[in-house]
Amino acid sequence: MRAVCVIGLGLIGGSVLRAAAAAGRTGWGSTNSDADAEAARAEGHDVLGTEDALRRAAEQDALVVVATPLTAVRSVLRKIAWHAPEARLTD
Repeated sequence: MRAVCVIGLGLIGGSVLRAAAAAGRTGWGSTNSDADAEAARAEGHDVLGTEDALRRAAEQDALVVVATPLTAVRSVLRKIAWHAPEARLTD
C-alpha cells in the first residue's frame, strides 16, 4: 500500500493521518502547530519538518495530502515542487 504524507495536522489533516494508519498505511506528517504535532506524536505518528516530510514522501513514493489553511497552500506547493516534484498530490 502507498504511504501517506500529510502536510497540516489540524482537524482535517490529523483525521486523514489517523484514517490512513487505521487502514494499515504507513503515514507521517508535518505541521507548524506545536499542539497539533504533540497530539499526533502522542498517537504514535511521526511528525517531521515540512522539507523532511516531503523528502521522505519522494523517497517512498507517498501520496502527499495538503491539509493546510488556504493562506499556506502556495508556500506548501512550492516546497512540494522543490522536494517532491513527482509526488502524487491531493487536498
